[in-house]
Amino acid sequence: MESREVNLNSGSQQCATINGGRDSFANNNKPGPDPGVIFQQFAATPQLKQEQANVAHNQVFAQSPDANIAQYPFFVNGTHFSRKPINLYFHNTRFECFDRFRPFVTNEEKRVFQSVRLEHVRLLEKFEQASEKLDAINKLIPTKEAELREIQILIKELDLSRREYSDKRSVQLKLPHSPLEENRREEPEKKSSSFNLFEESIDFSRCSITKGLKLFLYPLSKNSSKLAKRFYLEFQRQSVQRITSNPDNACLFIAFLDFGKELVKLNYFGQNGRNHILIDLSRELSPTDVQASMLISSKNFRNLRHSMDLNILMSVPDYDPNRLLYLSPLLPLFKKYFASFLGRNTKLTKQQMNDFDEFKKSLDISQDQYLINFTCSTNNKCFTKEERLEIYKQSTFAIITPDEDSFQENFYESLEAGAIPVICSLNAILPFDEFVDWRLATIKIPPSRFPELHFILRSISVQDLLEMKRKGRFFFENLLADVKVLTRSILSLMRFRLQMADNDEVIQPSIPLYKTINNSIWEYPSFISTATRPPYDDEYLGPSEMPVMSPQYAHNFTTFYLHNYKLWNDFPFATSTSLKFLPNDFPMPSDAEFNEDVSFGMRPILPGSGVEFSKAIGGNRRREHFTVIITTYNREQILSNTLERLIGLPYLNKEIETEAILSIDDDLDLKQYEIIFAFRVWREQRDRIVGFPARYHARFGDTINYDSNHTCQFNMILTGAAFLHIFYLQAYTYHMPQIIRDKVDEWTNCEDLAMNFLVSHLSRKPPIKTTSKWTLRCPTCKESLSNNLYYFDERHK
Repeated sequence: MESREVNLNSGSQQCATINGGRDSFANNNKPGPDPGVIFQQFAATPQLKQEQANVAHNQVFAQSPDANIAQYPFFVNGTHFSRKPINLYFHNTRFECFDRFRPFVTNEEKRVFQSVRLEHVRLLEKFEQASEKLDAINKLIPTKEAELREIQILIKELDLSRREYSDKRSVQLKLPHSPLEENRREEPEKKSSSFNLFEESIDFSRCSITKGLKLFLYPLSKNSSKLAKRFYLEFQRQSVQRITSNPDNACLFIAFLDFGKELVKLNYFGQNGRNHILIDLSRELSPTDVQASMLISSKNFRNLRHSMDLNILMSVPDYDPNRLLYLSPLLPLFKKYFASFLGRNTKLTKQQMNDFDEFKKSLDISQDQYLINFTCSTNNKCFTKEERLEIYKQSTFAIITPDEDSFQENFYESLEAGAIPVICSLNAILPFDEFVDWRLATIKIPPSRFPELHFILRSISVQDLLEMKRKGRFFFENLLADVKVLTRSILSLMRFRLQMADNDEVIQPSIPLYKTINNSIWEYPSFISTATRPPYDDEYLGPSEMPVMSPQYAHNFTTFYLHNYKLWNDFPFATSTSLKFLPNDFPMPSDAEFNEDVSFGMRPILPGSGVEFSKAIGGNRRREHFTVIITTYNREQILSNTLERLIGLPYLNKEIETEAILSIDDDLDLKQYEIIFAFRVWREQRDRIVGFPARYHARFGDTINYDSNHTCQFNMILTGAAFLHIFYLQAYTYHMPQIIRDKVDEWTNCEDLAMNFLVSHLSRKPPIKTTSKWTLRCPTCKESLSNNLYYFDERHK
C-alpha cells in the first residue's frame, strides 16, 4: 500500500475513516488511505499538549470502531505505532472526534509520547539557542576580519620598525643628560697683541657642547648708566639657565663698560682677555685696546675685526609692546622724497661733492624731489631724532656714507622709517652681516659708481622695491629694534660662532583640565565616550601604528651650516636656541624610500593604487603622526561628539610631540578621510596652512572687509579646521607682536586671522585649501562666539 497524506484543517469538521481498506472523510465522498498507515505530525509547536495528539488519533479512527488496531500501527510525533506511512499535517485544527480514539491509547503509550514530546521541546530550545549564537557569530565575522587585517598590518609595521631600529646604520644619536667629565685643555697665551681671528680669541675647552653655553656676567658698578642696567637685566632675563656664578664653568664673560678705563677692573680678563665680550657703551674703546676680547660698539671703526667685533647702535629704546603702532606703513611705495641725505660736507671729498651736484641735477631733470643736507653739526646730529625719522619716513631711498660718525644711527633710523638704505661703500660693516644678508634690504655701490646712482635706483622694479622695504623692516624688528631684540641677536651670534647646540627654553607645564590618577591615567569626565569605533564602519585610511614622535633637535649642528642662511634671513627670531623642528627641512629624493641605507622610517606606496595607497603614508619624507588641538567654548556635548568622530583616526598622536598640528574647533564636522587627505597634502607643503574653511579679505574704499561667503578666490584658511607646523604656534606665542595677541584676548576673536597673516608673512606663501567645503556650520550649537553681534565687525577691523 502506498503512502498518503491527511490534512486536517481548522475550518472543517472532518474525521478520517478507514473501512476495510477504503479511506473516506466525513461529509465528503473522497477515497481514504490504505490500511496500515503512519501518522507524522510536522506542524506541532513546542506548546502542543498530549490531548491534541489524542484528538488527531480519534479523528482518524472515528469511522472504524471495529477495526483491529494491531493491523494498523502508526507513528505520532515520532512514536512507533504503524508500519506504513501517511503524513498528517494539521495547523491549529479544531478536533471534534477525539473521544472515539481515546480508548485505543494505552497508558504506556501516553508515557512514551509524553517523554518523546518533552525531549522534542528541549531539542527545539537548544536549536533556537544555537541559531542565536550562529547569528551573533555571523555578525562578528566582518568585525573580526577587519581587526585581523589591522593586526596583520600592525605586525608588518612593528617588524619593519624593529628592523629599522636594529640597523646599526640608523642609530639616533642624542646628547648626554649631564656634562661629560673632561679635563679642560690649557691653551698657551698668545704673546702678540694682534688677534684677528675668532678661533684665536676663544678657548674652546671652556665651551663643551655637552654642558651648553654658560655665561658669566660681570656685576655692574654703582655708577653704571641706565642703558648698561637695561642690557644687564635683559641678558639675565634671556639667559636664565645659561648664567653661572662660577667663572671656572663659564664659556663667555660679558662686561658692560660705561668708561674705557673700567677694562682694568675685570678680574678674569687675564693677559689677553680670551672668551670675553666687551659691550662698550662709552665709545672710548677701539679694537686695538681689547686684545683677544670681542668688542661691541656703536662707534664706526675702519679697523674693525670682521670675524670678532660688532658695529651696532647700542643706544636703542626699551621693549615696547605697542611699537607696531608707531612704525610707518610701507605703502605707498613712492614717498615725497625720492632720496635724502643727512651729513657733513667736511666728511666728503671734492669728488664726492661734485658727484652730489650731478646727482641733484639728474633728480631735477626727472622732477624727482629730494632732501640733501650738508650742514649737520660736528657730531653729525642733523635735526632732532624725531625730525630725522620724519624725513626718512617721507623718503624712498636714504643715502648713507660710512665715513660719518653717525653711520649706525642713520642706518638704524632709515630702517625704522621704512626707507631703503643706499650705502656708498662695498666695505661698510653692517650689523650681524656675518650671517645676515643685507643685500636683501640695502643697496651697496662703490663710490666710483655714484654718478650712475640715479639711473640704478630708477631701474629697480616695483616688486623688488617693495620686497627690499619689507625685508628691511623685518630685519629691523627682529635684529635691532630694542634692548630685548638686540640682546637676543648678540647671544644668537655668539652661539652660531661657537657652533653650540643650546636650549635655554624654560618649559612651562600646563595644568590638566581633568585630574589624573597617579599622574599617569586620565580620569575622563562623564560626557567623554571612551568607546571604540567598529573598524568596518569606514574605509581603511591607514595602519594603527604605535605613537610616532617627530625627531627632535635633528638639526642641532646642520643649523650652523646647511640651515644657517634660511634661519638668519627668514626666521632670525628663532636663532637664539636650538629648534626642536624646522618648518623647511629638505625632502628626500624619490629613490630614497627604496634604498636600504636611507630608508629608515620611510613608508613607500607600492605600486601606488588605491589599496596600497591607504596602507602607507608615502611621500618623500619619513613617516610621522599629527596632534589634534581643539579649541572649545562651553559646549561639552558638542565637544564629545567631535571627539567621537576622531575615534580610530590613523596617524593621531595624543601629545604634542609631532611637527604636524591639526587645529580644529569643537564643532568640527569633518570625515576622517578628509582629514587624512589634508594631512597628506600638508606633508608636501609643510610651511603653509592647509585646511578647509576658506575666507577672503580685500580693501573696499578706505576699509578692509572680511568676507565669509563663497568667493572666486581666497587668501585665508581658518584654523578652525587646518593643519600647520608647530613652529608657527611658537612664533605666534613668543615672537608675534604683543599688541596683536592683546587684541585677540580683548575681543576673544580673530586668532585665526592673526595666524594666517603670521604664516604668510614668514613663509611668503598663500594657504592651501583641500576639498570643496567652504564653511563648517554647527546647526545644533546653541552657544557660539560667531553669534555675537560684534563678531564680524571685529574681524573687519
